[in-house]
Amino acid sequence: MSRMSGPRLKVALNRVGWTSRELAQRVGVDPSTITYVTRGQMCSQRTARGIADAIVRADPDMEFEMAMWLLMLGFAPTRMLNARLENKIRALYEVGIKACMTVG
Repeated sequence: MSRMSGPRLKVALNRVGWTSRELAQRVGVDPSTITYVTRGQMCSQRTARGIADAIVRADPDMEFEMAMWLLMLGFAPTRMLNARLENKIRALYEVGIKACMTVG
């Protein structure tokens, strides 16, 4: 696991305004598990994905950060996160195509 994973999770918690205890409740894990993860320790894929999904539900702008966090842990992003990111990429692509058509 990357040493950066703990600090990234702390930033995400601050951004959504939650304590470790609040996140634990939303994910359905013991608060000590969240504390453990924010200190850069490993967790299960199920816990990591639950954390990422909970944070993205609270703040959809955290999609990319949570996808990167999961990848840093060695886990693939969840289906929900993948679908959201794919939709954003598709929308950006369409905007780009329209912009090119108006320029040419």
